[in-house]
Amino acid sequence: GILGGLITATVYTVGTPLLTWCAGDAGNVALIQAALSYTKIRCSVSMLSIMGIVAQSICLAVQDTTTPVVAVVVASLVNIIGDGTLIPKFGIQGAAAATAAASVASTLVLLASIREKVKKWNRLASMTKTVNGNNNGATKQTIVVDGKPVLKQKNATTVSIESLRNGTAVPLLSNAVPFSTNDDDDNKSIPFLSLPDQRSFGDLLSLVGPIFFVLLGKIVCYSSLTLKATSFGMLSVATHNIMMRIFFFHATFGDSLTQAAQTYLPSTLLETDNTNMKRVLKKLIVLATGIGLAAFASTKIVLKMGRLFTSNVEIIASMARHTNFISLAVLLHSFIMVLEGAIIANGDLKYLVATYTCTMGVLFAQLKFASPHFAGVWFALLLFQTLRLLQFKSRVIYRVLLQPSATKRPVTDGAV
Repeated sequence: GILGGLITATVYTVGTPLLTWCAGDAGNVALIQAALSYTKIRCSVSMLSIMGIVAQSICLAVQDTTTPVVAVVVASLVNIIGDGTLIPKFGIQGAAAATAAASVASTLVLLASIREKVKKWNRLASMTKTVNGNNNGATKQTIVVDGKPVLKQKNATTVSIESLRNGTAVPLLSNAVPFSTNDDDDNKSIPFLSLPDQRSFGDLLSLVGPIFFVLLGKIVCYSSLTLKATSFGMLSVATHNIMMRIFFFHATFGDSLTQAAQTYLPSTLLETDNTNMKRVLKKLIVLATGIGLAAFASTKIVLKMGRLFTSNVEIIASMARHTNFISLAVLLHSFIMVLEGAIIANGDLKYLVATYTCTMGVLFAQLKFASPHFAGVWFALLLFQTLRLLQFKSRVIYRVLLQPSATKRPVTDGAV
C-alpha cells in the first residue's frame, strides 16, 4: 500500500517530465497529455494493484494456483465489459478506467482467498495449542505440505487438519516446507493486515531489495530498446511498438515458469537428496521446451501476417526483416525464466543482482556503440536474452544441481 501511494504521488507530481523523457523525440504535447491522463487513472488504484501482486505471491507460495486463475478470469471479464462500455464514450480514459476496475476486481478475489487462508491458519494455531496442552507440552511446528498447513511433531509425525478430526495421523511428507518455526508465535494469531516489526522488515528488505533491482533492471533494459528505436524515426518506433507487443505476449507464457519454479522448488531444496529437485527441474525444462518452440513458431506466423496490426506496407516490411531476431528471443525466454526462478528459489540473489548489472552494461554498450541501424535494437534484445541464458544456466548447474541440497538455504517460498 505504501509503495502504491509513492507511485501515485510520483505520477501526479512529475508525471509529465517522466513521460516526455520516455517518449523521446517521438513525443508531442497531445501524445504526452493522453499518456498522462491514462497513467493517472491507472495509478489511482496502484495501492490495490500491488496488494494484489503480493496476495498472488502468497497463493503461489502455498501452492494455491486456482485462486490466481480465478482472479485473472474475473479481471478479464471486467476489462472486456469495461472496454466495450467506456471506450466509445471516453476513449483512452475509458480504457484506463476499465483496466483499473479489472485490477481492483482481481485484487478483491485474491484478498478474499487470503483472508480465508488466514482464518484457517489461526484455527490450526488454536488446534496446535490444544494438542500441545494434551500432550505434556510436546513441541509442534506448523508446516505447509502441498499448499496446506499441517502440524508436525518433532518426532517426525505429521498431523493434518483432517487427521485431527478423524483421530488418525499421516507420515511426514518429503515436500514439507516450514511455515512457522518460532515457538513464541504459537500463542499469537496471524493478522490479515499488519505492519512488520523491525526484524521482519529487515528480512523483507533483504529479499525485496535484490528482486526490486532485478525488476527495475528489466524495465530499464526494455525501455532503453524503445528509446534507441525513437532515434531512427516514427516508422521504426511504430514497428518497434508492434514487435514489442508481440514479444511480450509470447513471453507471458514463459513468465509463468519462473513462478512455477519459485513455487515448487523451495521444498525440494530442503531435502538432503536432490532427486525430487532434479525431477521438478526436468519437468520445468520440458515445459519450457514446448512453450518455447510453440512461441517461436507462433511468432514466425504472426509476423508474416503484419496486416493484422497495420496497413502500412513499410511497417509490415520492416517487421518481416526482423523476424529472426524476435523469434529467437522468444524461443530463449522460457528457458531463461525457469533458470531465473531456480536461482531465486535457491536464494542466490546476490548473483542475480551482479548478473543483471553486467548484462545491462553490455546491453547499453551495444545500443550506444554498435547499433547504427534499427536492426541493432533487436540484435541487442537477442544478445540480452543469450547472456542471461548462459549466465543462469551455469549458475543453476553449479549451485543448484552440483552442490549437496543440505547446504542450500532457499530465501523464498513464493513467486516473484
